[in-house]
Amino acid sequence: MANPLMVRERVESWQPEIERIFQEVLEPCLKKREFDLVHDICERFPTGVIFHLFDVPESDREIYRQCVARSTRMFGYNLNEVSKKLVDDSTEAAVRSRGIIRILLKKRQAHPGEDLLSEMAASIESGEAELEEMTRMASLLVSAGHITTVDLLANGIYQLLSHPDQWELLKEKPELVGPCVEEILRFDSSVPFMFRRALNDIPVPGGVIRKGDFIAIGLAAANHDPTVTEDPDVFDITRPKIRHISFGQGPHVCLGANLARLEMKIALSALVKAMPDLRFAEDPVPFMKTETLVFKGFHALPLMH
Repeated sequence: MANPLMVRERVESWQPEIERIFQEVLEPCLKKREFDLVHDICERFPTGVIFHLFDVPESDREIYRQCVARSTRMFGYNLNEVSKKLVDDSTEAAVRSRGIIRILLKKRQAHPGEDLLSEMAASIESGEAELEEMTRMASLLVSAGHITTVDLLANGIYQLLSHPDQWELLKEKPELVGPCVEEILRFDSSVPFMFRRALNDIPVPGGVIRKGDFIAIGLAAANHDPTVTEDPDVFDITRPKIRHISFGQGPHVCLGANLARLEMKIALSALVKAMPDLRFAEDPVPFMKTETLVFKGFHALPLMH
């Protein structure tokens, strides 16, 4: 089955509409001296993009936004800190959001449009895929793409403002936005760890990973490997060659990599142009996530301009 989600040509064709969506999200912040980047922009932008690509009806958008936020709350939490109430709430939200997608897919089977869900529905109609398979794929794109892009954008702005010379450089040379996105992905990935179970014995220096062992793979550490990147702990958007594995590798590469890159480029370009004097708010201070090893980001990032 052809995967319609990550065809490069399709992603690039979405750029004008994604730029419009970001401007809608940004507009209220331009009218305020201070705002919270996470709540006011990061949490609204990725879901706005998905709503457009999936053509989610206006009547379903707010409840779906709430379901996505609730369903991703427990991802990566320390099991000792996860309450039954949190698990139940996240599970109920995930089931409800998946139910909305399933209903929309059925509607697209009967009345197809030009959106991505219609392409998925066409795969179901042709017998190439099952309804549940497409429901899971669409739900994964929404949930995984939401939380990682929220964190990635917040991390990126935090690093740029923490390194004002790099923010100034991006203002002076907006054509550096592409390398800037890649350096953010390398330097401060929103997914520092990935977890896998070994299917076979794997010899490694100093021992053997046994079949069935649960493995924590440090993507962030790999991105700071000095044998791959010179001065890896320096944040530099002018690096001539930026290598990272923040989107994974091989068969596990992130389905939304191209879309995430495009969203980041659009957001950074718009912010540096509309808010050239963007800086950290005097109070309160940034509120970083500390409850999970899977996702790295902020609960709140107060800014001013």
